Amino acid sequence: MIDGAWGRLGIAPTPDQGAIRRAYADALRAMDVDADVAGFAALRQARDTALAWARSQAAQVSAPDAPGDPTALPVAGEDERATAAEAADDTPPGTWPHAAPRLDGHADAGTVRAGHDHGHDALVPALPFAPARGPADDQFVVQRPTLAPIVLAGAADAPGVSLGRQQPQTRADHALHDLLLAGPGTEFGLTADDRAAALALLDRLIAQADAGGVDLWSRTEEWLAETLARSWPRAAPLLDRAAQAFGWADRPATTGDSPAVAFLISRLGSQPLVRTAHPPQDALFVALMPEGGSEAPLDGVEEAAALAHLQTLLGEAHMAQVERSEEIETWLADLLAQSWPRSAPLLEPAAQALGWERERGTLNERPVIAFLNARLRGLRFARKVQHKGHPLHKAWAELTRTGTRKGLFVSRRQVRQLIDGVRSNFPELEQHFNPVLVAAWEPQGSSGGGIGRNFGWIAIVLIGLVRLVIAIADYHEAPSGQAPPYESTASVDPVSDPVLGKAITILFGPGLSFSDLKRHNPSLAESLSMDRRTTDDPAVLAGKGQHILTGAFLNALQRAVPPRLDEFARWRLDVMAAAREKGADACVSVAGGGDLPQGVSLADAPLARQQKLARAMLEADAINLVPSAAEKSYAIPGPMVARVIAIAGLPEARVRAAFHNQGTSADQCTVRMALIKAALAWKGADRVAILQGT
Repeated sequence: MIDGAWGRLGIAPTPDQGAIRRAYADALRAMDVDADVAGFAALRQARDTALAWARSQAAQVSAPDAPGDPTALPVAGEDERATAAEAADDTPPGTWPHAAPRLDGHADAGTVRAGHDHGHDALVPALPFAPARGPADDQFVVQRPTLAPIVLAGAADAPGVSLGRQQPQTRADHALHDLLLAGPGTEFGLTADDRAAALALLDRLIAQADAGGVDLWSRTEEWLAETLARSWPRAAPLLDRAAQAFGWADRPATTGDSPAVAFLISRLGSQPLVRTAHPPQDALFVALMPEGGSEAPLDGVEEAAALAHLQTLLGEAHMAQVERSEEIETWLADLLAQSWPRSAPLLEPAAQALGWERERGTLNERPVIAFLNARLRGLRFARKVQHKGHPLHKAWAELTRTGTRKGLFVSRRQVRQLIDGVRSNFPELEQHFNPVLVAAWEPQGSSGGGIGRNFGWIAIVLIGLVRLVIAIADYHEAPSGQAPPYESTASVDPVSDPVLGKAITILFGPGLSFSDLKRHNPSLAESLSMDRRTTDDPAVLAGKGQHILTGAFLNALQRAVPPRLDEFARWRLDVMAAAREKGADACVSVAGGGDLPQGVSLADAPLARQQKLARAMLEADAINLVPSAAEKSYAIPGPMVARVIAIAGLPEARVRAAFHNQGTSADQCTVRMALIKAALAWKGADRVAILQGT
């Protein structure tokens, strides 16, 4: 029998158990197991037979007078077989055959009497897989997990065990089951400590099974597969090691595999997303992937909460050690990808903060980052194309409206350009289109002659005449001096475009090219390039870029420290002073984060300071739009209040009212500027908090 086993495995007799398992794996890969079920069963039997002989050789190493014979296998005696059969018959499904005995609590003369209780040891729940029976082998230390510290190292039917001879040892199967499936916290992924403990327990189980008989090995494999499958994805860190040990790796699932093994094989190499007990991460996970799943977009309250949790996580990643920072980034990228499109509002700030766009198109771009970068480009296009000034806005409005008939006053060329562009670059956006209208705008096959063919030309002529009449009417009715919206259909080279170059100079000062901007901040460069299609005025284009810079400045202000914090404070004074020329309301609006009013610009000296600050932030990769989690609160010391009153030149009552956003806009503007000036000159401990929160 053993000769046939070696022949089926295709190797010479060897006590090397690793070589036997490798030979089994090689033979399995060469076999069509679904077409040859009997051959697969014979191959498994050959593997088990060879492993049994190899283990018997290891046991005989200490007895040189009894050399191993590869043609003879150890045979259990009649008494041993009868005992094993009796034990198997008495073991209910779902329990280990060597289940820990029930301790009845009676102890006398240093011994503990053992009874029988199988109910406590049912480690594996009934669903979703059929219950597995554990290894029937006395090498496992018998211990009831709920009644420690009493440990029984003998057989289950032993009449008594001396307390003085106890060797306490945690039973690996119980401990691994409890770690993966029992107790609080099992809805989360394993922590680093739990992962190390689980791997150690897994190694113990594998070592015990490897040192036992074939029956112990196969029962351990069955129990472990069900335990890992039922605790998925919490058990994911253990799968690779278990798969290597039991030969699940590098082969497809077969009809001979249990449902649990087939389940695990299909998940080899995957990295499932799991919840974490870290509050900000778990809150974000629950918001984006609620129980039961949801593809509905976040509502206003949910989006604000999710952005706050994201801000907390990004702040932690920024301050953490490299390993923790990378862990947060990887987890966050997986979460945003797997919860798309629900996660759409969070993608832009996350990509800005973590610099994902720097990987775009490079050889080291990670697959999940490539997915998110593609979604980010689509998100930006969808946002821009909905603006009336966009060249394809009319085509977008046509394809996203309700109805079944094509619009009369829409350019076929633009509609085809939009459909083709979306399908080539942003295929996920086609879900926004009305499929009936898309089909109506698809090119039709050539028709026959006659009136049907001529009707198309007649319709084109009629549409042209109607458009001409409307254009003439609009021309005579339009107010003088009002120019039509600018729509550029011509492509421009952003590297050499003078309009873009002038706008970049307005924003960052001289000496910075479009290529330099793209290298430091690809998303800002792309945004300006897209906005360039809507205007040929460098000042207007710079205003659009200034909106992004203002948001980035205010975001960075809340985390800045001196001396950069002082630069932000002086910049705020500059823009508030410029806005005040337009009125007190404009000043209050700018103080709250708004843009400068139309027609208002910074003077040369303040503009130079702003350009220097913007250039420094660009080179430090600090321009991002991650929103603040919450407004910061601070206390203003009494001496500083007196200083603010003196600078503002207002009565104390009006100053205190302005502190609470009450009173006139003029008072609020004056007091806010006075507070910033007072804080800049302050030397107390509250200085940073006041400047960050003002």
